[in-house]
Amino acid sequence: MHTLACGPYISNGFLLSVATLLIIKPVTYFAFIQAFRYRVTDYMPMSYWRVAGLALLRAGVGAVIIGACAFVLAFVPGVTGGGKTMYQAWSLLIAERLGIWYLIGAYCAALTDRRLLGWTLSGTAIDMAYDVGIVYGMDDNLWINGVILIGLVAFLVPLHIIGRRNELRNQFSREPRCRKCSYNLTGNLSGMCPECGEPVRAASA
Repeated sequence: MHTLACGPYISNGFLLSVATLLIIKPVTYFAFIQAFRYRVTDYMPMSYWRVAGLALLRAGVGAVIIGACAFVLAFVPGVTGGGKTMYQAWSLLIAERLGIWYLIGAYCAALTDRRLLGWTLSGTAIDMAYDVGIVYGMDDNLWINGVILIGLVAFLVPLHIIGRRNELRNQFSREPRCRKCSYNLTGNLSGMCPECGEPVRAASA
């Protein structure tokens, strides 16, 4: 947003940045997390609802952090004069991205080892690409956002292909199992897991 003699002026770059934060990034998160559906350590792959929930969780955490930073910069005295260099600012931003993606991957997406590492680094790279696009797009350098979107698509397509290969898909059993204890529910019509008592859908014989 710019201020002209006639009053505030909302630039195309500002509008695109808002659209990126509210729409494009969450959609990209969903597409990215989808590529990890079959990489989990659970006995069954992530459902579409779980993928959507994680995408919204990541977008929500990011919105809260951005809002908190904006509030501090706007209302806490003396913060803007802290003398932080650009290098320090970007370093802190990268560390925050790494931490969030790691925590979501380890505790919400059931990822471990090299898959968790790939998730963390890839998610952080996606965020940083958008950060660069937003920073430079605010000055109406809209072509940068186009280049970044093309690059993200080129990154996500092979990630999906690799993440859906038969080697990963075949590791999951087709048998109905309890979500809580993994007990085999084939033929169970009681609506309850006999092993742990968890309510379940009646499984077909």
